[in-house]
Amino acid sequence: MCQNRHVLFDNRSKDPIKKADQLKELLEQVSLVVEMNGGKPYTNDIFKKLKDEAVNFNDQKATVDSSAGHSEQEKKELQDVMHRSHEEQIRRIQEMVESKLHETMQRLEKQLEEERAARLAAEQDAKEAQQKSKDQTRELKDLLESSRKETEEAREKSENETRELKHQLDDARRETKELREKGCNIL
Repeated sequence: MCQNRHVLFDNRSKDPIKKADQLKELLEQVSLVVEMNGGKPYTNDIFKKLKDEAVNFNDQKATVDSSAGHSEQEKKELQDVMHRSHEEQIRRIQEMVESKLHETMQRLEKQLEEERAARLAAEQDAKEAQQKSKDQTRELKDLLESSRKETEEAREKSENETRELKHQLDDARRETKELREKGCNIL
């Protein structure tokens, strides 16, 4: 039935992308098996039930065929009843299998969608964190550049003020010297 196909899972993986890929692979394999079986998946339990039903059907058929004292018409009616009962049981088993498969597929698809959403959310969070980091880096660079400019301006201002004070001091010394030479007393 499965032609030795198998799907291996890393049950310990925390990576949502890896989990989603594993789930996708499983769903593809299930779909392939269902397709190869004419749209009807089989399990050992279902196969056993079908086999038991077939044995039961054959036993009932043998009983009907060998029943003495019944007319051919009665035997035919019993066989018809058995066939309808057998077909009804097969139909119920098929519906049960299809229902379980449908539920499983929905559950797996929901899980896949949740994992996909989690992956997209994680990617969005990572993108936002990266953008925030870029913004903070740019702000720090701007702050550093602003501080460098302020420091340079303060240094230039300090140098200019120092030069100006030196000129004023030199001028004051010259004036003092000139006044002394003229004979003025400076207090």
